[in-house]
Amino acid sequence: MIANQQTLDSECVPTIVRLRDRLETVRSCEIDRARRRLRSLNAEQEMAIESLTRSIIDEILDGPMAALAAASVDEDRVADIEIVHRIFGLS
Repeated sequence: MIANQQTLDSECVPTIVRLRDRLETVRSCEIDRARRRLRSLNAEQEMAIESLTRSIIDEILDGPMAALAAASVDEDRVADIEIVHRIFGLS
């Protein structure tokens, strides 16, 4: 079990971090665009947009994160990690 955890840490965690960062960048840019279009949002509306967009990111991440966790014990883990990188444009 410890060896599998070390594999997850050394190979999958950096990919998960990059994926979350990538999606957070997209989320942030889209919120900025929406703010410019909507102009004056009150605090409640701002909080609703933040909560909604964070929930969307979490839902999008569920599948890839589960796949990466499974990849940590899979013989094809390198291929699985590369697929996630290609799909999400990670470098």
